[in-house]
Amino acid sequence: MKAPNGFVFEKRQYGPDFTDEENAALKSCIYKYNEDIICFKEVPKQSVSQLHIFFERIKEETKDLEAYFVLVDLTEATPPPSDVRQFLSKKFSELAPNLKYSGVFTGKFFLMNIAAKFILSGALGDKFSVHKTKEEALSAIKNAKRNI
Repeated sequence: MKAPNGFVFEKRQYGPDFTDEENAALKSCIYKYNEDIICFKEVPKQSVSQLHIFFERIKEETKDLEAYFVLVDLTEATPPPSDVRQFLSKKFSELAPNLKYSGVFTGKFFLMNIAAKFILSGALGDKFSVHKTKEEALSAIKNAKRNI
């Protein structure tokens, strides 16, 4: 998988001893899509160490926002192990007060649809939806914005 900064991730877990290049690449996977939408591009094999970096970046990107939305790209991710699922659920729960809606897209990967629904339903209730395409996920976020 190619990170937004050009780094190519291998299909392995990263961390906790990141190189500077890996750390920069991981940080580049969390970025502002626009003024109130944060893009979360998941790596092929998630780790709790890597997710610490992701959620710190989300805090950095949203520190001045009272409300925001998250667009989650799982098109190149694999279903996460148990420790990662638990960590994701906990961290998304912590974001819930200001995170108004999350649009997730997985491509056509049925198992990722199930994993995403399982993790986010406990953390966000009905403030998320899972889609095949980025366009569908963005449309769901736009609809959620109108209803807030």
